[in-house]
Amino acid sequence: NLYSGSVPQVAVKEAVQNAIDGIRANAGLVSGLIRVSYSSKDNRLVVEDNGAGMPPSVATGELLDIGGTDKPTGSTGGFGLAKAVLFSHARDLRIVTRARAGTKPPGVLQRLRGQPEPQPRIAETTVTGSGQDWLGGGLRWETDDDAKAGPTGTRVEIAFDDEVQPEEWSVRNYLGNLLDKHALPIQFDFTVDGRPVEPAAGRRPVQHRATI
Repeated sequence: NLYSGSVPQVAVKEAVQNAIDGIRANAGLVSGLIRVSYSSKDNRLVVEDNGAGMPPSVATGELLDIGGTDKPTGSTGGFGLAKAVLFSHARDLRIVTRARAGTKPPGVLQRLRGQPEPQPRIAETTVTGSGQDWLGGGLRWETDDDAKAGPTGTRVEIAFDDEVQPEEWSVRNYLGNLLDKHALPIQFDFTVDGRPVEPAAGRRPVQHRATI
């Protein structure tokens, strides 16, 4: 069942699964990195990854469409239909995603340095608003089709409504189970109120530094 578990559990699950999907899609990535942080002060969850990111067509299309999904056949979790759990309970929502968008001619400095090869072009999209904005089709977005050089990836930041309160033990158990399930070269950084937290004890020691 896609929506089994409490709203906070499903929200964390979907945000982290989307990060894993992004890392899997980032061809040539040696080691994935997922940072998960939660602040009880303003009930805010942040999930960051160094995956492939979402191109503007996805970030301003399927992502904003209540029924849409760009998940390929066989994909699980992520921003498919379960984004309803993530977004509809957001008091405040901000997503920044950077994806490769082809190449561009080398600049003057690259040519002077003997680097005549085409340079990767990065497209950066920022989406902001709230759960009500998403439900009403009022999310705002900006796209830079030629953003500054740097890594690809996605940062999802959600301040939840007061009735949604992620519990530390639940997130610890979920991350621990995730490490058991996916033998992936992914480093997890998990923090609660700035304090590093380890996934549930007894899990397989996959390459990670626990912080959620």
